[in-house]
Amino acid sequence: MKIRFGIIGCGYIAHRHAKFITEHPEGELAGAYDIIPGKTKSFCAKYSITDCSSQDELLSMGNIDIINICTPNGTHHE
Repeated sequence: MKIRFGIIGCGYIAHRHAKFITEHPEGELAGAYDIIPGKTKSFCAKYSITDCSSQDELLSMGNIDIINICTPNGTHHE
């Protein structure tokens, strides 16, 4: 059984998370979102995952088990 992940924030640390998720035999990266649309598009294209246009869209995908918050730590509470 695969554990499906979504990522919020598509900067440097998101690529580290994506690497470990995709290398794990039970991990599957499903979708991502960043407030900068170009970052979202390039990140999602690189990993062949769903390009979400909002956090709500990512959270409503329905098939994600875990969301990784990969934004600067000062923005996590938002």
